[in-house]
Amino acid sequence: MFAYGSETPLSIHGIVTTDVVSINMNEKCTTDFVVIQRDAITLLRKQSAISLGLLRVGPQVSHVDHYPETRDSIISWYRDLCTGVGLLKDDSGHLHIDKNIKPVTQPMRRTSFLLREKVDKKTRRAVGVWYY
Repeated sequence: MFAYGSETPLSIHGIVTTDVVSINMNEKCTTDFVVIQRDAITLLRKQSAISLGLLRVGPQVSHVDHYPETRDSIISWYRDLCTGVGLLKDDSGHLHIDKNIKPVTQPMRRTSFLLREKVDKKTRRAVGVWYY
């Protein structure tokens, strides 16, 4: 067994077969874990992830039988979400903002090294710049 992209085999101590439970999906399956010598992230094989409901492969099909069209029908359709504590009683709200605090922006996230060239090409295409 080899690590991804490696030419040297992993040092395997053994294989453990155990039951794995997905608490969120209420699913259970039996799967094998390969124990190696060094510290590494635990990986779950594709079929086990599908069995546990953690991974879906292929197109997701959704079907809507009925959908509300007006404001009143939306409120009656989703009555449990539109009533109770913590909801606006009117159509407006008010945010309390302290004017003494200086507004700040979050720093821009770095682009992944592997995606930089693609992002650069798309940006140049969008702006209309074609020089290199």
